[in-house]
Amino acid sequence: MGSNSFEEDVGVGVSQAKKAAEGAVDEARRAMKGEGRSFVIKPDARARRAKEALGRAADQARSAATDTYADLRRRAQSVSQNVDPFVRQSPYSALALSVLAGLVLGMLFFGRGAKVIYVNPRG
Repeated sequence: MGSNSFEEDVGVGVSQAKKAAEGAVDEARRAMKGEGRSFVIKPDARARRAKEALGRAADQARSAATDTYADLRRRAQSVSQNVDPFVRQSPYSALALSVLAGLVLGMLFFGRGAKVIYVNPRG
């Protein structure tokens, strides 16, 4: 019986070792699956952070554009209020000044073709 008992004890020990090994392997598999998920989650988190950063940048740009638009609108109204009385008092003078300004700007931007300068070497 002693021998039988020893064999049974060894069998039980082997069974326990086998179960422990299987448990460790299963735990390692679960851990690897978890790591695989964390690799998937990390790009999602990075994408979320990038999206949030772009959202903040877009909000700042929108705010700056709104401020600039409000400033330009205020300036245009100010110019309009200053110019309107002059145009109402003397419309022909205002028309002549606007035509003259258009001609000057047209000449500056769209001059007489290409400007080519030829340099003759001395010699």
